[in-house]
Amino acid sequence: TVRKVVSSTREEDKSRDFGFRVTLLESDRKTVRRLSGTYGDMEFRDGVAEFTLKDGESVTARDLPFDEKGEINYSHEETDTGGLAPKAAEVKNAAGNAATITYTNTYTPPSTPRAEAGTLTVRKVVSSTREEDKSRDFGFRVTLLESDRKTVRRLSGTYGDMEFRDGVAEFTLKDGESVTARDLPFDEKGEINYSHEETDTGGLASKFAEEKNAAEDAATITYTNTYAPGTPEQKSSSTTPAATSTITTTSAPSMSTPRTTMPKTGDPTSLLPLVALVAAGVIALAVGARRRRE
Repeated sequence: TVRKVVSSTREEDKSRDFGFRVTLLESDRKTVRRLSGTYGDMEFRDGVAEFTLKDGESVTARDLPFDEKGEINYSHEETDTGGLAPKAAEVKNAAGNAATITYTNTYTPPSTPRAEAGTLTVRKVVSSTREEDKSRDFGFRVTLLESDRKTVRRLSGTYGDMEFRDGVAEFTLKDGESVTARDLPFDEKGEINYSHEETDTGGLASKFAEEKNAAEDAATITYTNTYAPGTPEQKSSSTTPAATSTITTTSAPSMSTPRTTMPKTGDPTSLLPLVALVAAGVIALAVGARRRRE
């Protein structure tokens, strides 16, 4: 018996025909056993039966004669998978004189196409009791990097609020201000690698926190500069060390599933997605047992 099961969310997959071939073999499991005739639901011509099945359907070859060794050797293959990933499982009855092969084809929806660009925001917060700190400009630099995170990615152009020249954008921010680089293109690996640094801290202690939003392919860096009365003041030209980071696109590109046929193999458990399957089997006649008629 050959059964068909389709696991798919697409209605057209449930109603389509999938092609199959069963070939009878001699005891060497290589030579075709040229048996002709109709056996139950299968019609063999020179040892070969071809047929189609929809989801939930099955065909059964009944009263197949055993060979002189008391065996029925055969191969089975799915000749048209409909572009779905196939898998075959074979179950034999306890006596060994009947077998059921179930072919399951599965459709996996493609992943969401990856975004083509990302967003990077730099925000400024000043914590100080001195009014002049609230109104002064603090300097920043964002540098785009190649995938090695060392080489400058020499991208030029205006992306939202940031203008890049050979991969570098420089700007100033006051307390409460922010700038956003929009539509930054991902590289070939689906990444935006960059370094960021505060080039003028205003003599205040500086720290940053980075928050990423994977769903929107975005990152926000918040620099906070703090002045506490009684603490030594830094030089106004002091800078922070450059820190590197990455925005990664949310998903990989989707791939189509072509309709293909796989050449014969003797291992029914060695299954590759998106190709048809060929496997060999044998039904043996149990000594002293009757042939089972279905």
